[in-house]
Amino acid sequence: MTNRQPRRLHLPRSPDALPALPDPAPVGRFRSGRMADALPEALKSWRITTPHTMVADSTAQLLGGTVHSLASSGDDVFEVLTDAAEVDIVVDAPSAITTELKLWGRQGLAHHCDGSVFLSTDGRAGSPCGCPASHAERRAMARVGQGPQVYTATRFRLAMLPGIGSFLHESLSWELAEEVSDIRDALGRTGLPAYLRLKLACTKFSNSAGVRVARQRPILEFVAPIATGWPRPRINTGHLGSEAARTAWRAVVRAFQHLRGPAGVRPVPIVCR
Repeated sequence: MTNRQPRRLHLPRSPDALPALPDPAPVGRFRSGRMADALPEALKSWRITTPHTMVADSTAQLLGGTVHSLASSGDDVFEVLTDAAEVDIVVDAPSAITTELKLWGRQGLAHHCDGSVFLSTDGRAGSPCGCPASHAERRAMARVGQGPQVYTATRFRLAMLPGIGSFLHESLSWELAEEVSDIRDALGRTGLPAYLRLKLACTKFSNSAGVRVARQRPILEFVAPIATGWPRPRINTGHLGSEAARTAWRAVVRAFQHLRGPAGVRPVPIVCR
């Protein structure tokens, strides 16, 4: 087990500054949970799994956290339990974010589509899948086991370590699946790689029994095309009272931003209360 402190790095300023990826395969995965004592456990900050020692050490230095070796026969040899619930990322193109619908049966994958046509290779690829056009209807059918479950995959680079390789985040969140449509549109309009922010946030809702439940869910936010640079974060100082206090706080933040470089403040864990 190894503890790492966040490191200071700088963001690429233009698409030409992005290094070529060393390997087309993802070097790691971002996860929001893990198995603990044979039970699933939701996490409040990102967990990264990777087969590469260098990737584990570098991400722990960037995001803070602890590196563990995994007793697993799979591809993931290391995990990093980071301190970050927000991560600044770069997405190269709209095709890096995919949303698919899958339904598994006893014989394996029974239904695989994009909501309009089949994606499977069993002879039906390209033909209409018959799924409802409405996102709400699809979700309702999946909830009662009569329709496929949504799968959203995002392939990205870390904004401050773009040359280390690409990472993959996969989610079953219906909210995320609905939100990424606008992000793909924004990426398509600019035609450029863009800065995005991948977050874990606490959401609260009432379940079918009327009980209030809190859970963590992923959120993907479009920030800006990479050619425009990372915007300065807006600082809300209204809670500080006097103008003198607000002026002093702005000076502290400016000094901190200077130390951290153009990325602004480091990712801060979100506490789910």
